Amino acid sequence: MKATRIVQVFLVGTILALVVAGLFTSAIIRERQIGLDKVLGYNFAFDANQAVIELLRLDKALLNFANDRTQQNLEAVRLRFEIMYNRVQLFGEGEFKTYIQGGESRRQVYEAFKGAAHTLDPILTPAGPNLAVEPLRKLLAPLERDLLGFASEANRHMAARAAGDHEALVRLHWRFSGLMFGLIISGLLLVAVLSWNSRLLKRAHGDLKH
Repeated sequence: MKATRIVQVFLVGTILALVVAGLFTSAIIRERQIGLDKVLGYNFAFDANQAVIELLRLDKALLNFANDRTQQNLEAVRLRFEIMYNRVQLFGEGEFKTYIQGGESRRQVYEAFKGAAHTLDPILTPAGPNLAVEPLRKLLAPLERDLLGFASEANRHMAARAAGDHEALVRLHWRFSGLMFGLIISGLLLVAVLSWNSRLLKRAHGDLKH
């Protein structure tokens, strides 16, 4: 009977430990899932790609203005520049800023992009029909290649990050499944021990009657 009691205590302790471990693992899984959702929800690779697109659109707007110096085309240049300028500001904030600070080449591209935007701002804001277009296009030309490389690296970074989080999440799910399996087995063993103990008690009670 004493041995049975020890086994019961051991199984109850095991079950409690498995429950605690299961709850802890479940919390980690939830945290990982939230992290993965954030990665997928905010994709700075998309913003990096958009920077390339906005740069090309600004260059196209400048070319259109050079070919036809109308007020409408000049306003299109200003609009495209404002959008690109906002993109530069976005790069210097939040998670994107952290990403940029993680590599020297990223910082160099960002500084070149920001420098070009700051150079263009006092030129395009008061610009008129006589705006010199070619110097501006020459200023933007080197950025196209740099931003393409920047966007490509951001895409690889996002893919690797998402894949790593997904693998970690899968491992946690397997761990959680193992804990639940252990909990079920321990529960069945406890039921078996209690049933056996009950039969022993009934047998002992019957022996006492006789």
